[in-house]
Amino acid sequence: MALLTTVLAACGLVGYALYQYWRSKNLLDLLFGLSVLSWSIWLALLFAVEQGWLARDSVHLARVLYQATIFGGSAFLLQALNALHWPQTALVIAQAVAGVFFALASLVEWIFPLDPMIGWSEVNIVFAVLLLLRIAQVAWRLSTNDAWMVLLVSILGMSIMQADVRASDLLVAWTSSAHNFYAAAMLLLWLILTRRVDTLRLATSHPPDDLELERKRLAQELHDGVGSELVSIIATLDAGTPQQRSTAASLQHCLLELKLLVDSTAHEGSVVEHLASLRYRLQPLLQSAGVKMRWDMRDEDVLEHARGELAKQVLRIAQEALANVLIHSHADEVVVTCWYEKAKRALILEVVDNGTGLPPDMHADRCPMPSSEMRGGKGLPGMSWRARKVGGHLVVGTAPGGGTRVTLQIPMRSTLKRHERE
Repeated sequence: MALLTTVLAACGLVGYALYQYWRSKNLLDLLFGLSVLSWSIWLALLFAVEQGWLARDSVHLARVLYQATIFGGSAFLLQALNALHWPQTALVIAQAVAGVFFALASLVEWIFPLDPMIGWSEVNIVFAVLLLLRIAQVAWRLSTNDAWMVLLVSILGMSIMQADVRASDLLVAWTSSAHNFYAAAMLLLWLILTRRVDTLRLATSHPPDDLELERKRLAQELHDGVGSELVSIIATLDAGTPQQRSTAASLQHCLLELKLLVDSTAHEGSVVEHLASLRYRLQPLLQSAGVKMRWDMRDEDVLEHARGELAKQVLRIAQEALANVLIHSHADEVVVTCWYEKAKRALILEVVDNGTGLPPDMHADRCPMPSSEMRGGKGLPGMSWRARKVGGHLVVGTAPGGGTRVTLQIPMRSTLKRHERE
């Protein structure tokens, strides 16, 4: 009975979404409606099997319908980021075609002798990881609340899909409460993205203190829920192929971003507090990669006055510099130094490693100004833009004896004057 109720509710939601598309011609409405339609047909199939109207060997049809659900959900999430174009569209279509092929392969075993169940699950997992990484990249580039919500729903969907495609019997997968939770998350995301839920009005109906407490609570729940899902996926991929281990490393960085986001919601801390949090979060990753980190923080009494946007940009630049050491440098030691240069009345941050160094023509002062799509992104152009955003200057060059030196200088004259007036 519960399954029938879910099917009827899903059908009603399909009708509402398609009606909204007819009125507004918003592609998000159409894609959401089609994704829910394929999901409701899949649930209807399960209900028919449960009632004995169809034989339980309808697994091929169940996989095809589930593949259509994956296709619709992926297309909806990409369109939510305005990223439903080449090459993402090609990936979604390729996943659908390959998935349907493997879903039906066992019907012609004399042509395809391999185990189609293994092929179907592996194809979907590989394509899902590629799409998730692309969604994470776009979300990071946009850095908006909507983009982060899309990323979180995508991570949740991938973890559920991974369990489903590996299940021996897809016809009982609906019994997991995770499916209903994911459907609710997709519905809420759709309502927010299409502005049918006025989040601004809801937010301003609460006092500022309540908003701050709610923001911290949501950040912590995000860390506990999505963070635990990421840890599980990383643990699974770490024992796999080199490509899967590379994917695990990328997800490890996503997890680091999530932890730093939670840390930053605790308070509008100083640059000293932000860098201390970064050190705490990155130390285990560097140690596991065989990189020894030496940390030297000086003039903390002065640097405590560096707060707000200045502190956040210093954190992001330091984080990117250390991520480059971890991924690209092949170093076994990195030294992080931050101090106040009294003669220049400026904050100085240096990250120096003993790795292979940069190519001769690759320096931050030679990088082009990031485009509107790259601003706030990663890489040397993004780091240089972050420095300029707070009136600073970034230089990346070769360290004495080899390796790479990243030097950030940000004037603190106005910051200190404002503190003296206060």
